[in-house]
Amino acid sequence: MCLNITEEQFNTLSQKHRNEWICPSCVCSLPKKSNLLTPVRSPAASLNDEYTMSLNVNTTRGNKQKLKSSELLSNEDVDLTTLISEIRDFRDEVKDIVRQELKLQTSAITKCFEERLGELSKALESKDLEISSLKSLVNELQQQIAVQDQHSMRNELEIIGMPEENNENLTHIVLATCQKARSTIIRK
Repeated sequence: MCLNITEEQFNTLSQKHRNEWICPSCVCSLPKKSNLLTPVRSPAASLNDEYTMSLNVNTTRGNKQKLKSSELLSNEDVDLTTLISEIRDFRDEVKDIVRQELKLQTSAITKCFEERLGELSKALESKDLEISSLKSLVNELQQQIAVQDQHSMRNELEIIGMPEENNENLTHIVLATCQKARSTIIRK
């Protein structure tokens, strides 16, 4: 009945399973083991005792308990009220001090950042000048290399159309070509 199954479904279960299984609801209703170690309440404190509520206890949720106009504040309430107002004043003072300190720290950090930014911008300007001077030097050197290459090419001779042979002597070929070219120039 606890499982809410049909008799045929119940018969399909093994005998061992049927003998060992106990319904969780039924287990909860069984008495527990020995509770000798559980502390017992004193007869003076029972659940039915009525406690008097102090005016200092808040029984409403979220708001302070409102006093009726007919009730007079006791000395404890006045002390509590002054204590609460002093705590609020202290909290406001601490807020003001923290705000002032934050402003001072923020201005000091801002000043430090501005000084550092000025130093870095000066360093960047000097590096830019150095880079531009190095670029102009590189251009000058490239022009000098080009002039030197042109100058060295004056003494060069390029021979075109000579057939290549195995084991040829390049120096002999150049000298022979120069002699023939010289003799040709001299005839003209």
